[in-house]
Amino acid sequence: MKLLSYDELRPQKGIPYSKVHLWRLERDGKFPKRVPLGESCHGWLESEIDDWLLERMATRNVTPRERDRLDTKLILTPVPGKKTPASCQAEPSEERKKRCLTSQRGRAPQAGI
Repeated sequence: MKLLSYDELRPQKGIPYSKVHLWRLERDGKFPKRVPLGESCHGWLESEIDDWLLERMATRNVTPRERDRLDTKLILTPVPGKKTPASCQAEPSEERKKRCLTSQRGRAPQAGI
């Protein structure tokens, strides 16, 4: 488990947001919550940042109009034996499930989808 500081988010993960913008995203549930380490020190779990980036990549093939209509959060599920999640699911939209699965290069759906 590794923690990333604010100064590491841009060079290591390519996240260019300001501290205020990150705080707003966290408040709205659109970015992983920070981990407090002290009075004025905090960091983010690298695994949670990686999952957040994977969610962004999974939604890049969705048009803005479709994204606005989707009110569910994308949930990524790992494929056994793979290091990164290769299939995803979202509830309750069946259309979104199908789109997600086809965007993952036709891989077989995971149990529960």
